[in-house]
Amino acid sequence: MKKIIMGVGVFLSLPMLVIMMMLSNSGSKEVKELKLANANDVPVHVVRQVKREYGREYITRLVQLGDQVGYRWGHVNQDLIDRLDNTPIRDVESRIKMSRNLKVFESVLTQMFESLEYFPVPEEVWIEKYYHNDEFVSKDVVERKKYPYALYDDFGEERFYKEKRPHYGNDLVADEGVPLVSMTSGTITKFGWNEHGGWRIGITTKEGAYFYYAHMSKYADGLYEGRHIEAGELIGYIGDSGYGPEGTTGMFIVHLHFQIGVQVDSYQNEYLWMDPQTPLRLVEENIEVFKYVDDVRTYSKPKSKKKKKTDEKEESAKEKEENEDDLRKSMKLLQNIQP
Repeated sequence: MKKIIMGVGVFLSLPMLVIMMMLSNSGSKEVKELKLANANDVPVHVVRQVKREYGREYITRLVQLGDQVGYRWGHVNQDLIDRLDNTPIRDVESRIKMSRNLKVFESVLTQMFESLEYFPVPEEVWIEKYYHNDEFVSKDVVERKKYPYALYDDFGEERFYKEKRPHYGNDLVADEGVPLVSMTSGTITKFGWNEHGGWRIGITTKEGAYFYYAHMSKYADGLYEGRHIEAGELIGYIGDSGYGPEGTTGMFIVHLHFQIGVQVDSYQNEYLWMDPQTPLRLVEENIEVFKYVDDVRTYSKPKSKKKKKTDEKEESAKEKEENEDDLRKSMKLLQNIQP
């Protein structure tokens, strides 16, 4: 694995070079796909800023911006972003319709970004609700749990199982059993054991993108091929399944393998695999929260908490007084032994 990135990433990979290559008939698909790792990068802050300023039009405005700077994203500044609406949106849409390259670019952006909602590793919160005479009184968060993880930027690296092949995803390393949620809404189109991916699940969005989660230790209950999934819904748990017949585990470290495929006309029924750092970093701060609720049918606990706070205040005051008394005794003793 060539690089590990902890926390919030800086760049959003977007393979314009590959998109351009797809429009020609030369070269193998594998070569085209491997170019993804070295393609032009759209900075995350540019995507976020364009989305913040232009809302639902942000995909079209990103296409416009890329076209203006020749996909040299380092030339983008705030002034260029602010002046995008000097060109009416209808004129931009007309230009996209007239350009094969721009239409492909718009399609890829739409498939990758439009359905994104959550990062795959959630946060868990335990809540207690208090009732008195069956009437709701209050609630308290009693525990909050965040799961540490490490996200590797290893798209395109070499993997070997029976034969060498490129790695078309990114690996997210975390402890076994960490829950996973769907990043998008969509339909389960792949489900069950896969020799390479182990217990895996593939979810296809309404835009046509394919989100693939592999090597899970087990699935969430109630899932099956053809079922609709909501963004943020629990789909399974991180594991190390795969690289063998059904049930094989322990062939590699515990991690989630995640990849994204987009549909492009020139690829017909095949997916073009994209570098998933793009969507992962864009939603890394969007954490789905699982809430586990315990109902408390008496109002005694909040009262005891209030009393506890009073007790703590009294103990703190008493401790402060004792400390001051000890300090006075020490000062007096010090004065007595001075020459």
